[in-house]
Amino acid sequence: MVTGVVDGRSQIIEDAPVDGTPYWEDLWVLSPGEPLGHAPGDADTELEPAPGAARWRVFLVPPDAVLRELMGEHGASSDDGVTVNEAFFHLTNTVDLIYVLDGDVTLRMEEGEVLLHPGDCVVQRNTNHAWGNPSDQPVRLLGLMVGLP
Repeated sequence: MVTGVVDGRSQIIEDAPVDGTPYWEDLWVLSPGEPLGHAPGDADTELEPAPGAARWRVFLVPPDAVLRELMGEHGASSDDGVTVNEAFFHLTNTVDLIYVLDGDVTLRMEEGEVLLHPGDCVVQRNTNHAWGNPSDQPVRLLGLMVGLP
């Protein structure tokens, strides 16, 4: 649902499903030049928003077994000495506001980890991290990624 003002009156101006990838659905895109934002389009495919911009998304964290399969498809193997944890650590130039929608997920840091449950919130402040999901179902996270200068 998207609201707006038409002829001086507030109203619902859009009611449509969102497109997504196998791992995230973009919900809304904001930028300094467009503070009210827009529905994501073909030009809005980058994971990381530009400085001062924001992306509102639903992320799917696949099961660890699926991540292992993906690693194998991309040439990594246990013989390489690379674990799922190491392979999927990442760092974005963002502050991410994360809310766990469903399922249990592990937030892994370079030092320590925490098991998160539905309703838990994370403020991910430009730190190297990975998500772990030992279950057999994807876990959904709602996230707002804000690009840093």
